[in-house]
Amino acid sequence: MNIMSYKRILVSVSMIAFVGALVVGATGAFFSDTETSTGNTFTAGSIDLVLSNESYLETNGVVALADDSMNWNVDELGDIGDGDLFFSFDDVKPGDLGEDTISLRVDTNDAWACMSADIVNATSGGHEDALNTETGDLPGEIEFAFWIDDGDNVYEDGEEIVWNGPVSANGLFDGGWKALADSTESLFDNTGENGELVGEQEYHLAKAWCHGELTPVGADEGSDNPQERNETGFTCNGNVIGNGSQGDSFDVDVEFYAVQSRNNTDFQCSSLGDDAGEVLSESFSSDQGHVSSLGNYNGNDWEIDETFTLTDNEYYPGNFTLNIEEDGDDIVFTASTPFEVDGSGVSFALLFDADNNGTADFQFEYSNDSWNYQAVSGTSWDPGASALTGQSASENANKDEFTVTIPGTDLSNTFRVAAHATENGSPVGPGTHVGMAIPTSTDIFDTTNDSSWTSSANYQEVTK
Repeated sequence: MNIMSYKRILVSVSMIAFVGALVVGATGAFFSDTETSTGNTFTAGSIDLVLSNESYLETNGVVALADDSMNWNVDELGDIGDGDLFFSFDDVKPGDLGEDTISLRVDTNDAWACMSADIVNATSGGHEDALNTETGDLPGEIEFAFWIDDGDNVYEDGEEIVWNGPVSANGLFDGGWKALADSTESLFDNTGENGELVGEQEYHLAKAWCHGELTPVGADEGSDNPQERNETGFTCNGNVIGNGSQGDSFDVDVEFYAVQSRNNTDFQCSSLGDDAGEVLSESFSSDQGHVSSLGNYNGNDWEIDETFTLTDNEYYPGNFTLNIEEDGDDIVFTASTPFEVDGSGVSFALLFDADNNGTADFQFEYSNDSWNYQAVSGTSWDPGASALTGQSASENANKDEFTVTIPGTDLSNTFRVAAHATENGSPVGPGTHVGMAIPTSTDIFDTTNDSSWTSSANYQEVTK
């Protein structure tokens, strides 16, 4: 019993001595350690669409590589020059058959991709047998077939034809945008989770053309190119062609478009419109540098049941869109903004010239968590006005989608509309607009000059 107590005392004494040693040792300085992480960086990604083209021509049963102007590679889409063509044949004869494969790759970042082709400068050679004496018969006699290729430039059994028919039919070359990969469909395999093109992955869109009747026969699977195999996977019957197209000619403008898929999950190529070069054009203000045009003010009119999109730019990731559709007797305008409209100095506005007389009539503006209705009185806005019966406005929970409903009877058959959002936190300066801009010599982007919006000269014209 005494022995046990003695041991316990010894242990206690030892512990006290140990603690004492710690206290004495710590009186000189605190123990410390420092870890440093250097070089933390945010680097903006980019979308570079890289294209290459390889073209072959079959005449008299022999397949050969086409002219150098149709066999090229560029680093970026913007680097394609006037001499880089997908096809250029100045002496087409019935029975001629060509094959061409476009290779696409988006560098680094996943992206959606669209294609547009448009017939331009179609002229008749004036032959006495011509059926079309203005644009010629040739556009109706050149047949095309597009398919998803495995990279060997030969249409093989099991490969899918996605578009086919004469140039002048089936909307093949009407200038409209076709989806290669968007949120609704993707033509390719080996895409991302939602069908987007994967960065640094190469994809192949091939096309065959024939002056006559084009028939897909499908070749056996292989890896050699058409010249090495002496076949394209198609036949061309020129016996169906008459003399009427002699001397005819036409040009085709081909355009590709790529946009980031991240944070842009609902993108559709159809939203680009029939003339994306105008609908998507960016109109930069000399004062604020990034105000972008949602529409083409002096070109083709908009129509009901369409969606118009301003794609993201360096200042605003995401899209600004405006959808216009009929709902019974009402016309519903739905806009989405690339930022949350929340807080002081941030707003969304939809402005109307209901009778298309050049002067705005009313606007719905959302700011500070509430809607304001204003009517035009002379050359200024009257904030004390009340919305007409049946007119309404609402926003979603995220405050980045806004819906305005107007009875159809409040708008003439042709009216004008403008839509924009203002973000005080813009990297260029406070009170800067994104959406539909009014290109005038006056700095109408200064929020102190809102009266400039009372003129609708540059609102977008819409036809019911």
